[in-house]
Amino acid sequence: MGYKLPRLRVLPCFLGSSRAGVVATENYRFGKCIVRKNSGSAEVKDLNGRVIIRMPRNWFDGKQKSLPLGLPTTNENMAHGEKIAAQMNTDYLAGQFDTTLAKYKQQPQNHQQTAETLTIKELWGKYCDYKQRRWKALSAHYNRVTIGGWIDKIPQDWRKALEVRSYLLEQTTEGITVRVLCSIESCLEWAMRVGELPEQRNPYKRMGSDLQTKKLSVANALTKEEQAQVIQAFYDHPIWVYYAQFVEFLFLTGCRPSEAVGLDWSQITEDFSQITFDRSVVRIGRKWHQNKLSKTNRARIFYCNEKLQHLLTEIHTGSKGKGAVFLLNGEYLDYGVFSKRPWKTIAFPILNRNSTPYSTRDTFITRQTEAGKPIAIVAKWVDNSTSMIEKKYLDTTVTQSIRPD
Repeated sequence: MGYKLPRLRVLPCFLGSSRAGVVATENYRFGKCIVRKNSGSAEVKDLNGRVIIRMPRNWFDGKQKSLPLGLPTTNENMAHGEKIAAQMNTDYLAGQFDTTLAKYKQQPQNHQQTAETLTIKELWGKYCDYKQRRWKALSAHYNRVTIGGWIDKIPQDWRKALEVRSYLLEQTTEGITVRVLCSIESCLEWAMRVGELPEQRNPYKRMGSDLQTKKLSVANALTKEEQAQVIQAFYDHPIWVYYAQFVEFLFLTGCRPSEAVGLDWSQITEDFSQITFDRSVVRIGRKWHQNKLSKTNRARIFYCNEKLQHLLTEIHTGSKGKGAVFLLNGEYLDYGVFSKRPWKTIAFPILNRNSTPYSTRDTFITRQTEAGKPIAIVAKWVDNSTSMIEKKYLDTTVTQSIRPD
């Protein structure tokens, strides 16, 4: 005995709505009622940040057709698309559908006017909202507060780039001017790409980079003797001794300080042979923010040598072995406090030059290269590209003694 075919009943259609043409299928074999959209219904879609209306194949003899509206995906534009899709569905059911689609290629009346009157501040707000999910917490804070603070002050007509440049050069440093101009350039590129602004030449193109001057490497690696002296000075200091193991860890791994601050015992194998760097912790205002993955959105495994394994064993013995590896009074170490006070107090007199805890990263990279390790391997250890290492982290003044075989 064969199975009975499913019975179909058409539910009432709601003319004037994109939900017109809904049908229900009663499946007696499985005892279920499945409600789904009929293939005869136009629907609004978001395609790569743009609003389109996708029509069913049976409207065009089996061919798939879509109507791009030329609008970015916003609540307002999606609502506009819903109205057009509803009109399409109504016309199709009434036998009045315009297959040329000319009838439905209407734009919101205020779209062109909005593009002309948008201010840089408004565009920057939209850009930050769009990038929010991609930015790390510190980057989002910097762009909204620091860059956003200057964008609030500049002339607001996005077409008058020279006025903006002149204002910034008069009010702040060249370095800040470059950062703000490059940020606006990126913002306008995005706005033109997604349709917030008409596509044309970006008036800020290369304006910030034209102000930049080439600088020599700013890497500041310590010699082997300086490294040993700084580490020992922390262990000998009556107040800052609780930073000693943290400092030694930075020198032995070359990791970013924020990665060490956020390091958890769950990232370290039980035999202390491997560390998985897949997060970081930064403080913004009074709140701690944990970032997933690294600055470059990658996770990496770092293989520990005997010295690092011994250090981790000591730290584990003196702690509960759970939660964060480096704690001070039950909280994460504050990098800002550490950099301005303990590091400055101890390292500066030994080095006789300005330095930051990032010098530990410069030192690790330079030491490993000096020892003959391939830069490509070192780059994987520290989560950087070879070009970035050569440009920013490799201290050529220390490697001048290296000679070819």
